[in-house]
Amino acid sequence: KFRSGRWLGFLAIGWGLVTTFTSLTQTYTGLIVVRLMLGLFEGGLNPGVLFYMSCLYKRHELQLRIAMLLSTGSFSGLLSGLLASSIIKLGGVRNLSGWRWIFMLEGIATVIIGILIAVVLPNDVGTAWFLSDAERAHATLRLKQEQSGTSETKDTNADSEEAALFEWKEVKRGILDIQTWFTSLAIFGVGLNLFSFVFSLPTIIAGFGYTGSQAQLYTVPPYALAAFFIIIVSALSDRLKLRGPVALVATPLTIIGYTMAIVGKNNTARYIGCCMLAIGPYISSTCILTVLANNSSGYYKRATAMAVQITFLGLSGTIAPFLYTSDQKPRYIRGHLISLGFAIFTWIFMAANVFYCIWENKARSEGRRAGNVEKYKALREAGLTRAPIGDRHPNFKFTL
Repeated sequence: KFRSGRWLGFLAIGWGLVTTFTSLTQTYTGLIVVRLMLGLFEGGLNPGVLFYMSCLYKRHELQLRIAMLLSTGSFSGLLSGLLASSIIKLGGVRNLSGWRWIFMLEGIATVIIGILIAVVLPNDVGTAWFLSDAERAHATLRLKQEQSGTSETKDTNADSEEAALFEWKEVKRGILDIQTWFTSLAIFGVGLNLFSFVFSLPTIIAGFGYTGSQAQLYTVPPYALAAFFIIIVSALSDRLKLRGPVALVATPLTIIGYTMAIVGKNNTARYIGCCMLAIGPYISSTCILTVLANNSSGYYKRATAMAVQITFLGLSGTIAPFLYTSDQKPRYIRGHLISLGFAIFTWIFMAANVFYCIWENKARSEGRRAGNVEKYKALREAGLTRAPIGDRHPNFKFTL
């Protein structure tokens, strides 16, 4: 069993090595192979990082941390073009093309970061080398206290790696949880909006009539605004202990953005729409990723649910690049309309998740889920489970 930090480090190192080897490919077949390998490592790294963070912080401390992680995507959007434009000037050095230097240098940097991750990251708060013994004990206790929605820690509510044993029943619970599907479908929609924005923004800007460095400059403000608002809104979301309602407010920004891009009569209106297309999906995606982590308690149950959700996010990325094709120049109306439809799709499923959580919390407050404890104890006594009761505990209230 890998320590968490070592596993994430291994995935990052693998990602970096594959990126580096991409610079050495000479055939189309070789390129396909390394791209498949890149997807293999990325497929484990993204949900792994999010799940790891969910094990370190209390439920209503998590969104700001995830926002800080996702905001690096906005900053990478700001810097990647500038970095690539500098590295590509190495074209011809040692008879390598500029694009090969980009993959090689960025891949090597990723390998170095992966090694640092493997060495530095602790397994959990209980093994955090940078905390004192008293701080580690306090950090572990406060997580255990929260996991059942009660201050009691003596039962089977602990959700730590030490307390949890792997069971296929927990995997099944994660897959069949209705919130897994509501939020996975919602993240599919918002992921399509997010990826299509990232892939097509330079193309859309070019459709305004801008080229070269001027077009590159106009891609900066949307990412900067997204990075700013994702942090501010996520901090507020943690403070209010709300996820879904925030997404339901942010998603209409996406809808308005696409509407402005479609019906805007001038470049100013359409560009404002582009800025809203950055802000809305970044905020919504953070809320959607966090709410499932908040509402899934049970180590392997939460790991499974989050993996399913990230799978849907990845699937959206396979569709997004094909929405904005060259035959739609210069307005890209069809691409905007399809993306608008998926923004509405996202809103519908997030609304469904919010109403489900309200309904279930009401049932728990009225005592209609009190029998969950006896059912769980019967399973334990029969030897049918050793997993913690987790989110089945009647005191566990779902975050909206």
